[in-house]
Amino acid sequence: MLKMKIGEIKKQVLEEIEKVKNNDALFELEKKYLGRKSEFVGFLKNLKNLAPEERRQIG
Repeated sequence: MLKMKIGEIKKQVLEEIEKVKNNDALFELEKKYLGRKSEFVGFLKNLKNLAPEERRQIG
């Protein structure tokens, strides 16, 4: 499930990168997906809660 969600986020990011037209838009995109409150950072923080085998796959 987590692996699928990360894949979905990756797809969204790649689609949005295609639409970026300037540095400001790129910066906003970076904040959206890699900022402190982003969904992706939340996944990384929760890696410690996964079983060791799952951590290897997701990490």
